[in-house]
Amino acid sequence: YQRLSKNQEEDPLLSKTIQKQVKDAGVSVHRENDVINFEKPSHVDVYSPTTTIHVNNTQDNDSNKDHSNKKKTDNRTKLIFYGLWLFVVYMTWDEWMPIFIRRISLQLEIDERDDAFKWMMFWLHQLPYTEECTDLSIYTKHQYNGNESFLNRLREATKQQDASIDVRMLPASGIHYVLYKGKLIRLFYEKHMDQQNGEEHLKQYLTLTIPFSQDRDFLVQLVADAKALYESQNEGKTIIYTPDVLMNTYNWKEVGQKVKRPIESVILDGNMMDDLLVDLDAFVNDEEKYRKRGIPYRRGYLLHGPPGTGKTSSILAIAGERGHNVCLLNLSNPNLNDEGLNQLLLNAPKDSMIILEDIDAACVNAVVQPFDFNVDADQNKVTLSGLLNALDGIASQEGRVVFATTNHPENLRPELIRPGRFDRRLAYDVASSAQIQGMFALYFDDEQLDDAHVDFLLHQKITPAELMGMFLRFDEGIDARHHIDLWMDAKNDVA
Repeated sequence: YQRLSKNQEEDPLLSKTIQKQVKDAGVSVHRENDVINFEKPSHVDVYSPTTTIHVNNTQDNDSNKDHSNKKKTDNRTKLIFYGLWLFVVYMTWDEWMPIFIRRISLQLEIDERDDAFKWMMFWLHQLPYTEECTDLSIYTKHQYNGNESFLNRLREATKQQDASIDVRMLPASGIHYVLYKGKLIRLFYEKHMDQQNGEEHLKQYLTLTIPFSQDRDFLVQLVADAKALYESQNEGKTIIYTPDVLMNTYNWKEVGQKVKRPIESVILDGNMMDDLLVDLDAFVNDEEKYRKRGIPYRRGYLLHGPPGTGKTSSILAIAGERGHNVCLLNLSNPNLNDEGLNQLLLNAPKDSMIILEDIDAACVNAVVQPFDFNVDADQNKVTLSGLLNALDGIASQEGRVVFATTNHPENLRPELIRPGRFDRRLAYDVASSAQIQGMFALYFDDEQLDDAHVDFLLHQKITPAELMGMFLRFDEGIDARHHIDLWMDAKNDVA
């Protein structure tokens, strides 16, 4: 290697430190336009804060180039790998992300057809979060729809002149975060419109996610708390269910609650109410006897008589007295068929009594010949055979109590009302003298009517519903008596 000349060694651009390093290393140095170039046989650390220095290793030049090319190749490989990885993540995000969330969280999805949905929605309505939430939706639930005949009788039976409406404010559809017992809960409330047979129907779902938790006991306790809260607000009430057949799902939906009617408020002739209660209690308590003897554990009651004679009132009073709910089934529903009827009877809510309202008018095929061409084929999709199979077929539900009402029992087929399908038949009629006196005492603090008044009302063949409507117009018994006197005078004048 070329040694430094004397002038080069004394170059003013080189510091003493660099000069010493150059000399010790035996490095060849030459200067071009204020740039000092070194050629060194081995690595030398040279530093100068004021001078630009190019260091060339003649021996390792080719290896350095190979190393640089290899490094560039490695960088390209990494870049391609990362790009492919990001592409795969992007394309599979919707598939693996839910799996990842499920691995680190606890998630529960509830469909509106499940009883837990109404429990959780009521729980959500009661949360402090709902009071502060600014993104709300209104939930208005009418207590009943679809059968005005029954609705009017229901109003009379519960002494309510108008069906109540349940109005609630709930968080709007979307994602909400709430704190409950120290844990964060993500609520996803989803609702959308589905089309079925050209009609739109609202579908609702609620998904609960507890992040970073696998505590199932907490989730179970949450649902149990919601159920207890919901039942507490229904205490002392009879829940009314009707079928949800619009989407061909054949489930029961709750349409409202009615305050339980005291059994003493329904005045029937003789010991009819006591007989009903004794028979129903015997059925409930004799399950083991039914099973030992191989008898289907079901009970049916047919209540027949003119409108307004207390059939519906009796059922509601019995349901309230024994803590049962009521499932109202209208067989004339155009969306109901044999399969749906069977599913509804199988899926009736626990501890509920099923009411087949006006069975003579609803089941057309039970009162007309099968090939009567004067009957519209679309008038009813429930056939007589379908009704019979649903009532006591092989797949019939055990422990079920069915009440059927009719104004015209003579129109029903014998095979429909035979024992085993309807075990007890009870006749209702216009008010008897005992009923007239009993209802007058009920409404006017144990006061009694004169025999003349009772005889007059008996001759008018007045129904209990008409008596109730008349007595409710007066606050005092003397006013009711005066009204009956005027009515008697008017009848005498006409005579």
